Amino acid sequence: MPTSTIVAARRSSRALPAMALAVILATLSIVAGSPLPAQAAPNSQIVVDRLSLEKVDANGISQPGVLNITEIAKLSFTWDASSADLSSGDSFTVGLPSEFNILVTTQTFPVQVEYPQGSGTMVEVGSCTTTSTAFTCTFSSKVDELKAEGFDGFKGSGFILLRAMSGTVTNTSSFNANGTARSVTLPAGSPIGVPGFREVGMTKNATLITATSTSMIWEVSFGSSYISRQLDVDGEPLALDGTTRQTITLTDTLGEGQAFSTDLSRWTFMMRNSAAEPNSRGVTLTNANGRDLTLAYGDFDLGVELNGREATITITGPFAASTNYRVIYPVTFTTEAGTPIPGASYSNTAGVDGTTTSASGVRNYVDAAGVTVEKAPGFGGFEVTKLVAGNAVASLRPGTTFDVTVNYVLPKAASEYPDWSAPGTLGADGVTGSTTFPVTVGKRNPYMGTFPQGTKVTLTEDVASADPAASGYSWGAPAFVVGGSGARTESASFVIADQASTAVSLTNTATIVMQGTFSVSKTVTGVEAGDKDFVFSYTCGSQTGSITAKGDGTAVEVGETFPVGTSCTITEDADAAAIEGYTLTPPQPQTITIDTADQAVAASFTNAYAPVPTPEPSPSPTPSPTPEPTEEPSPTPEPTEEPSPSPSPTEEPSPSPSPTEEPSPSPSPTEEPSPSPSPTEEPSPSPEPTEEPSPSPEPTEEPSPSPEPTEEPSLSPVPTGEPSASVEPTEAPSPSPEPSEPTPTPEATSTSGGAARTPASAVPAGPGAPTASSSPMPGASLARTGAQAAGIGAAALIAALAGALLLARARRSQA
Repeated sequence: MPTSTIVAARRSSRALPAMALAVILATLSIVAGSPLPAQAAPNSQIVVDRLSLEKVDANGISQPGVLNITEIAKLSFTWDASSADLSSGDSFTVGLPSEFNILVTTQTFPVQVEYPQGSGTMVEVGSCTTTSTAFTCTFSSKVDELKAEGFDGFKGSGFILLRAMSGTVTNTSSFNANGTARSVTLPAGSPIGVPGFREVGMTKNATLITATSTSMIWEVSFGSSYISRQLDVDGEPLALDGTTRQTITLTDTLGEGQAFSTDLSRWTFMMRNSAAEPNSRGVTLTNANGRDLTLAYGDFDLGVELNGREATITITGPFAASTNYRVIYPVTFTTEAGTPIPGASYSNTAGVDGTTTSASGVRNYVDAAGVTVEKAPGFGGFEVTKLVAGNAVASLRPGTTFDVTVNYVLPKAASEYPDWSAPGTLGADGVTGSTTFPVTVGKRNPYMGTFPQGTKVTLTEDVASADPAASGYSWGAPAFVVGGSGARTESASFVIADQASTAVSLTNTATIVMQGTFSVSKTVTGVEAGDKDFVFSYTCGSQTGSITAKGDGTAVEVGETFPVGTSCTITEDADAAAIEGYTLTPPQPQTITIDTADQAVAASFTNAYAPVPTPEPSPSPTPSPTPEPTEEPSPTPEPTEEPSPSPSPTEEPSPSPSPTEEPSPSPSPTEEPSPSPSPTEEPSPSPEPTEEPSPSPEPTEEPSPSPEPTEEPSLSPVPTGEPSASVEPTEAPSPSPEPSEPTPTPEATSTSGGAARTPASAVPAGPGAPTASSSPMPGASLARTGAQAAGIGAAALIAALAGALLLARARRSQA
């Protein structure tokens, strides 16, 4: 071995004790920091007292009569540890006499106390475990916690179900109550019976079920003489001689939540007892798999045909007189867990073919042990065992609760009970009151309070208070039974007994409601939208939701179910349906009725889209050409009092040229006036003064367009029927002198029968001054206007030609 390895090994060997010590210390620290389960340590100071026995059925419901072997009794007891210096781990035990066994030996149940006292609130302070002959209750660390808070009211009560295993000769049995023998009176004050032979008619029964049961045994029992009498109605009685083989056919139907076992070897037929063997505990004769277990009572055959929850059972053999027979078979539970639903009623009915004879049975799983409320002398209480039945049992959720209303009438005013507080709301009379308390399905629900002896109590229930609410099924009217043997009524009334708890059962029937659904489809016109999602909301009674469908017409189911008969309103989301560039008138909501459970009710919607219209420009009228307006016509300056002197010409002006064509004596005005020549820097003498405006031509209905502006400013055009705005020159003219004071423009005057004209006195004093235009007056004589226009037009034409010639010569001279 290498040296380094040896050294390491030596170091490891030295370290082992230290490591072991560290591990031990760490383990102790973990243990010290973790709560350990309380170990049972009998505390003889805990008093177990007031034991009592009551005959009940397997559901814990009180039954009348003598207790016989194999029947069930409920043992009630109280315990008091208030003077026992109780601490965590303390326990008490109750032992049973040999004539009893605990009905369910695989159960635990809590030990509870009322905390705070008088509050009606129960707090768990321990738990009880069972064997076949005893139960032991051990207290937890909660005891130490409550003691630290000053609580010392450690006392309470409870119950446990027992089975009578043998008969007695006395009417009492002795129980070991935590070390003290307690004599307890048997039900009905009679010994446990061992009945002799008693021929039965036809009965149904089942074994007890618990929270962990995965199967249950049903049996149908009948007496041979009874069945023979029923068959004799049709003239076919049984021979009952023990040798003649005859056949009896039974039809057996299971209730909801169960299934027949298909293992035919577990279906058996037995002889229960007879007049010849009254104390027989039963002998199995054959099974449905064809195996005979004995021929001592004849050769019997058992046949079974299964069809869902219905079985046809045939029994063939030599039936004997005065003999009770029994068919036994197992069933399983159809819940997901394979175990029964607490409080659910599992039913079974069998009938004899060819007769009206039948028998039914019901088995519920409820607690086989539990706690009750301690009752002081002069006070009592009650408990409600909550059961459910119907074809919707499998749909029931565990832990479903209902509210039970408690109305009470006290024997005297509440103020007469100084150590008792009236629960709930007390009426103004101090005697009547009302309160509520929740009951849980599958539980014995003790009312956590007491009432004075003699108080009349009435219980009612509102099935709408079920929590969680029914879904897919509905609740029937409540059915109360007081004491286990009374009539089934919708309310229960009883009187509080001294230091006793009145047993009440309350059954609700859950019935499956046929469920249906609906589908939505969407089609679209006017646009391609097959892949678009369209959203719809719906309201079906109290159920609401949404569904999305494509626009390709494919029906989509909503994915929820609704009771048949439900009305549903379906509305499309118009905003989500909008498509850009198109208009849509949203479809109206649709209301449908779920009228079948076989297929979805169809709701179809169609969306019609149309392109948003493009606005077209309205046609413009074709007016007569109008001049292009300038930004703002410049005002024509008024002539000053002393006009600026005309500049001297640089060249000798030539005489005005003659027009190339002889102008017509009376030219007619055109739509567009001839442009006036632009002035130059060196004006040539005008043959006629320009300041004298030409007479206006005939007015027209539409004004003639003003001339387009040219590079050179033109002279004032001949006015038309309507005044035209002055045209802005595109090139700046020679600057005009600033007027020293504006002179008002003279008003145009009119003469009778003539057009408006500018008088000669309005002509400016010097050349270059602006001219004043005047508009013609409507109604002027055409003859006078034409003559004036002819002369003025000819002068204007000559002046224009002369000006153009002078301008050309001036430019050549400058060049």
